[in-house]
Amino acid sequence: MAAGRFAVTDPFMCHVSVRGIVLAAIAAELSHPVNGHLGVERHGAPEPGEDRFAERAAVVVLQVLGLNREEAECVARGPLPAAAHVPD
Repeated sequence: MAAGRFAVTDPFMCHVSVRGIVLAAIAAELSHPVNGHLGVERHGAPEPGEDRFAERAAVVVLQVLGLNREEAECVARGPLPAAAHVPD
């Protein structure tokens, strides 16, 4: 956000929202194998544990940060950047 990449009008609420989305996605992914389903109507979308669940969660997070859906999908489905080298 400091670099101006994301259009955020309320940084605190954005932070709260992103944390909530990430924690909810983790909880859904962890509870899926135990419960078998989330008990919500799927509308054809894959459930946690199925195809590209993490990418779909990332798209939602990026949209909260101000990216449009098309750009968020492109970023979420792209390769991860190389890890920075940490000196010993």
